[in-house]
Amino acid sequence: MKKYFFISLIAVLLLPGWVVLSVADTGSPRGKSAAASLLPDELKSMKVDDYFVESKTTPVGSIQNATGHVVVVHKDTNRAYFATTGDAVYQQDVFYTLKDSRCRIKFSTEDIITMGENSKVVADEIVDDQASKKKSSVISMLKGKAMFYVVRLFKYKTVSASVKTPTAVMGVRGTKFGVEVRKAGEKVADLSDDSFIYLAQNEPGNFETVVYGFDGEVEVNSTGDGSTNTVGAGETLVVDNLGAGDVEPTDPNAANQFVGDTEGGIGGTGGTEGSDAGTGEGGETGETGDTADTASENIAQTLTTQTIETQIVSGTRVGYFSALLTRFDGTNTYLADIYTNSSRSDFNSGSVSGNSIVNSAGFITAVGTGSDESTPYLTQIKTVAGAVGGATFDSGDLGTTFAMDNPTDTPGWPTDDRLGQNSYMEWGFWAMSRWVPSIPSPSYAVTDRAYYIDGLVTSDAAVAGMAGAYTYAGPAWGTYFNGFRGTDMVGTFTSEINMTANRVTDFDMSVSGGSYSASINNASGDFIGSSGEFKIMGGNWSLNNPTSMPIMVNGAIQSGASASCTGSLFGPNAEHMGGAWAMDKGSANNAAVGIFIGDKAAHRLLRHHRLPFLIRQIILL
Repeated sequence: MKKYFFISLIAVLLLPGWVVLSVADTGSPRGKSAAASLLPDELKSMKVDDYFVESKTTPVGSIQNATGHVVVVHKDTNRAYFATTGDAVYQQDVFYTLKDSRCRIKFSTEDIITMGENSKVVADEIVDDQASKKKSSVISMLKGKAMFYVVRLFKYKTVSASVKTPTAVMGVRGTKFGVEVRKAGEKVADLSDDSFIYLAQNEPGNFETVVYGFDGEVEVNSTGDGSTNTVGAGETLVVDNLGAGDVEPTDPNAANQFVGDTEGGIGGTGGTEGSDAGTGEGGETGETGDTADTASENIAQTLTTQTIETQIVSGTRVGYFSALLTRFDGTNTYLADIYTNSSRSDFNSGSVSGNSIVNSAGFITAVGTGSDESTPYLTQIKTVAGAVGGATFDSGDLGTTFAMDNPTDTPGWPTDDRLGQNSYMEWGFWAMSRWVPSIPSPSYAVTDRAYYIDGLVTSDAAVAGMAGAYTYAGPAWGTYFNGFRGTDMVGTFTSEINMTANRVTDFDMSVSGGSYSASINNASGDFIGSSGEFKIMGGNWSLNNPTSMPIMVNGAIQSGASASCTGSLFGPNAEHMGGAWAMDKGSANNAAVGIFIGDKAAHRLLRHHRLPFLIRQIILL
């Protein structure tokens, strides 16, 4: 047993070297070449090397998987080579898949393309600008079939993606969609009903683009009639040189075949016959051959200025935040108030507010939270006498004077930081390094982490369409007030939802740091109306500093204590759950705030809420 483990360990340690070798080795044949007769006509006059050829342009990603025969042409040198898994890809690379071949390309922007056989794709421009938080891509799809995955990471403020074909320009708002480019008049193979296909009276040699929506939306501009159509999940649109047809429901057979043709392995779903019919490549010579490839590329080159940029629009950055307010009297620091928003805020509106959990008349507001902003600012504070321990104070409009950002000039202060992100959400914290003075005193500031979470909330329609029970699990964060700088805490969160009862159940969260901790156990809550938003109540809530201080026991708020926990489902299909929480014991400086994030696990068939979380997860698996 030890022998096998040792061999496996060596293999794992050597694996990175093999990947690097496939990228850097530019002289050793690797057995990937194919007969010239199998090449498309436009490549038959070129020398195609059987080893990696480096480009002088910028690397923009890598080939994650290549099966069969994949040819890459560097436009800067016009050199071609047979590619393999692990090869670097560069700006303006041209990718060809031959018969019975597949290729999966991942760019530095996290976007992915999976190509079916007999296809041609060009990476015209890939931009990953971390400094300005912008990513963009322009791709030309000239022949065949490809699936596109545009990953929506909220670390980018601006996301632009477009796909050009000989008859259309697609501006991408979706996360998964398919594109097929073929000679006009060809039909999708093996369909029981292809009535949704628009077949205009095209001259021979013209092209049509078929757009399949799988997740999200794709905006399609026809270069023939100038029309614009939106293709959503489960919909299909055909665009030829004369214009666009009608957006129609996708035939399940067509969808399944397309997935098989682009994502299946050699000999997988869809097979050779379906791909040949879709691309018109035919056998060795190919009926469309050089003429079709050259013509389609010439047409696509005229579309270079017709790109569609998609900013994260208002309503897609919706979420919550929670914050502790610090009061400084000239000698000591105290807890001034505890805030969180009890309902969703539109971060893209540029302004978010949270109310005091002790007295809702008190509030805190931040501006500059929109996707096109680089720095959030504390713009107003209002405290209420007796709420926690401070006097009544209203700062009025502070404008953009008090940044809640990275205080580079003050060592030791917490920095603005993104704690994490996924395709539909981001979460992190803000903090201040400058006090807001009052006359004569005290002064106020958010010296501890003010947590935020925002993203694309699940639509009411998607929530209404959910059925059954699901488990969510993930990390949680928090900060316990502890004078000038609080104690940061980390931990875990898990919950279940019962869509039949429209209810959140078995809500458990626990965070800790040093001798401080906060927890919510056995809590629950109802979804608000028809939305995916919920407010957690009941259960047992507590703070520890280091003595246990109950906030809520069996659903009953303890004397002098206050608490709030609100969240939502996120993602088109409720892939994630997240929200903000806040607690106050009612005694000096004993308060904490934070956020929680969870990913949806497999459909729950068995539950025993008294089992530990880890055992419950094993049962689910």
